[in-house]
Amino acid sequence: MKRPGLSAALLLAATLPLAQAGEAPLTLQGSGSYYRLQVPLAVQERTALPDLADVQVLDANGAAVPYAWLDGGAVRESSIGEHSPPQWSEPIAPTDCTATTCDYPLPRHVAADFLALDLPLENSLAAVEWLYPMQASSAVPQPEYEYQHHGLRHALRRLSGKTRPESAPPTPATTQNEWLPLASSTVWRLRLPEGETRSPPLAIVGGLYPTLRLKVAAGIAQLGSAAPRLRVGSQPAKILFLAREPPPYRLVWGGSQPGAPLPLAQLMPLRQASGPLPEGSALVNLPNLLPTEPVAAKPAGKPTAHAVALRPSARKYWLWAVLLLGLGAMAAMAWSLLRTTTKQQE
Repeated sequence: MKRPGLSAALLLAATLPLAQAGEAPLTLQGSGSYYRLQVPLAVQERTALPDLADVQVLDANGAAVPYAWLDGGAVRESSIGEHSPPQWSEPIAPTDCTATTCDYPLPRHVAADFLALDLPLENSLAAVEWLYPMQASSAVPQPEYEYQHHGLRHALRRLSGKTRPESAPPTPATTQNEWLPLASSTVWRLRLPEGETRSPPLAIVGGLYPTLRLKVAAGIAQLGSAAPRLRVGSQPAKILFLAREPPPYRLVWGGSQPGAPLPLAQLMPLRQASGPLPEGSALVNLPNLLPTEPVAAKPAGKPTAHAVALRPSARKYWLWAVLLLGLGAMAAMAWSLLRTTTKQQE
């Protein structure tokens, strides 16, 4: 017996678009054809890929618009020589401490460029060392994406099968569970007659670190009765996109298909190499962010601090509603056909 309701429901399900894991509307400021935006840290933590390749800008029809990554962005296709203040994470509490060390879980998919300790005790000072963990390998694994520092400039490089930049000295093989040195400094919080002063943020070799260990040879107690909290600074990941019709536009992330960024010269063919960038900007509106568990599971005892997840968008809800209505209509039609057949047989 032909079931028209079932065919309609299958056709409806087949035509439903695939929803992204997360999205946020954009508010355009200025005029023109090109707009710049900074990808918030909360979005970077929710991406599916560590190089942010799943981050895209869509138009009102759900089609990706042409775009390029800027300095500090995930794909180093072009360099524009601009610098912006780093984005800072919320204070991160340590997950494990001994008399001389504390371990801090870092936000996922956020490249750490600066470290700042919030010391709880006034008039405290200590020499500290930062270390990162050696994974189960005989070779030294480096952060998945590293920055090459030149003053305030942090140029992101994709490591094509190499574990370290060419200029880096070789590192001897290490064993599992060993911690490798990253940076050292002196931290302080002093109360002076002219006011309080704190040690400046520490610049490190930027990269993706799952965990960092703070080591204080004189003891963590030198920094106060409570363990200090850590803030992570990251050079902003910037996108320049072409505002192709129709608006409005939205930022999406977490999908299965990576984007296809263009070199800056291809995105803006009329711009001179040293010419200015468009002044238009786009603000990412994040009203639906909730503090909850991260998308990717973390090892036990090493949760990511201030991880956030996104409420499913209203778009996803009405898509499910349409699908359920279609299934309901199918069931009603099947029940009607069944009753008609039963009466005819009687």
